Amino acid sequence: MKLISSKTHGVIDYVAAPLIFALPRLLKFPKRLVTMFTFVAAFHALYSVFTKYELGLVKVLPYKGHLALDTALATATVAAPVMFTEARPRVAPILVAMGLVEGLITAASLINRPKKQGVEGLVEGFQEGAGL
Repeated sequence: MKLISSKTHGVIDYVAAPLIFALPRLLKFPKRLVTMFTFVAAFHALYSVFTKYELGLVKVLPYKGHLALDTALATATVAAPVMFTEARPRVAPILVAMGLVEGLITAASLINRPKKQGVEGLVEGFQEGAGL
């Protein structure tokens, strides 16, 4: 059993897309970042709709493929302050936090509940969840 089930992950996806769309507007991010997050929100919603999980509407994208896209978006969000230097002092901590949250949700969706305790159990759970 995963730490976060695919059904719960689906709920998070459908809540996250509008939040990703709204947050840069509410926080008055620079226009280029608003544009980037508009694309990210739309892409996130689109690949969620096409994912083979309980809440997918057109089930064509394997769940592990969905998680790979989540990982790529989380990485890009954490790296965004490097690309958008004009907003770095004010926006960088928000972008890094957003990327880390997405990364943690993705990892928790991959990791099986460990049978063992501590780091050893987490490593074992990740290996099982990732099919390693």
